[in-house]
Amino acid sequence: MRTINANELIDKSKFNSYFLLVFLTCTIIRLFDGYEMNMFGVVIPELTKNGQMTATQAGLLASYSFIGMIFGSILFGTLNDKIGTRHSIAICTIVYACFTGLCGFANSHLTFAVCRFIAGVGIAGVMPVLTAVLAEYSPKKYRAMIISTATLGAPGGAIMAIGTGMLLLGHYGMDWRSMFYVGFIPLFMIIINYLWVPNSMTYYLKKRDKNSIREILAKTTPEYIPQLDDEYEVRLLGKKVAKASFISLFQKGLVMNTIMLWLMMFFNLFIIFGLNVWIPKLMMGQGYNLGSSLIIMLMFNVGAFIGMPLVGWAADRWGYRRAIMTFYGFMAIVIALCGTKPPYEFLMAMLFCAGTAINGIQGTASAYVAVSYPPEIRGTAMGWAYAAGRVGGAFGPIVGGLAITMNFSFMSTLLIWAVGAAIGVLVVFLTKEQPSVDAVK
Repeated sequence: MRTINANELIDKSKFNSYFLLVFLTCTIIRLFDGYEMNMFGVVIPELTKNGQMTATQAGLLASYSFIGMIFGSILFGTLNDKIGTRHSIAICTIVYACFTGLCGFANSHLTFAVCRFIAGVGIAGVMPVLTAVLAEYSPKKYRAMIISTATLGAPGGAIMAIGTGMLLLGHYGMDWRSMFYVGFIPLFMIIINYLWVPNSMTYYLKKRDKNSIREILAKTTPEYIPQLDDEYEVRLLGKKVAKASFISLFQKGLVMNTIMLWLMMFFNLFIIFGLNVWIPKLMMGQGYNLGSSLIIMLMFNVGAFIGMPLVGWAADRWGYRRAIMTFYGFMAIVIALCGTKPPYEFLMAMLFCAGTAINGIQGTASAYVAVSYPPEIRGTAMGWAYAAGRVGGAFGPIVGGLAITMNFSFMSTLLIWAVGAAIGVLVVFLTKEQPSVDAVK
């Protein structure tokens, strides 16, 4: 009888078609999640047109979804360790798709706010679960780049939201509600989820499902020849954790990292969603029309397609801390330069660079959190880290809305997010990389 360390086999595997399938499936699921998360920034100019709604009110409406995300990140991150990845993603998708679509039928501020809040609960559950999947089902050599690249689904979804807005609101002149009706479409992803997204090895071990483990290992590591009497285990971080819980995130050696990683996620999403929600409005305040403002917002998100693989590549070679700190510093400088009111072309270039940096950081930060915890509590760790991030995501639109309502200058408003990036450098400096997490015990 052999005892096979399942994660060790996966760690040492070569990137093959199975890893590609899991990666593409997770990225596509994340794409629709990203649409639901970012569409509100596209409709804000319509909601605030002609004084229908103040910037503060719009910022609060944007934040209701993020408040729901705080609860969703915790709930589904923890549930993932208990009910499995596939069920978690299916539940999240049903919740966020249905309630995003229902926002289009809302006839009062309260109804709209409730639907946004519940949709946020579902939206938040997807990312930590998918990150935990990719952290486990990717060769160790390419893990940071794979996870950060898969996170492209979020800015990809934002680009899809911008394109949909330009088509429905700009070209066809449709009502803002049409943007929310599109939210029903992701329901078809539930089928793809059950077909191609695997549960964690820890989940299969708890269910004593050796057949699934053999089947997956045969795909990830073709040279492995399963035997009927094989026994399986997964790697652990130090001593074994009895069960996934909030307390397990503060066990010996994890306390400082957990706090700093939460702060890192807070400032990431504070910057990303603050800018995504308010870029169109800020640009229109500088005299640009809706089309030009959405193009600038588009450049911010297109930058992610270079930033995520770039920062992931840097993390695989320099280490997570050095890579994230470097791009945080770059981000702070670029956003500050945007506040100097440069020419339109230069502004687009600077926001492209800003999007490259902050979106790249977010993808690699997700990988950093994932590899900082053992697999048996990874879903819970990701859930709480993303909950901390969602708090930042909620504050970003609120702070931006208050700044605009209080007539802050363009420079002063942008400096809010530049300072957030500078603080991020310090926070990441105080973290400690834990190579033992990916070492087989």
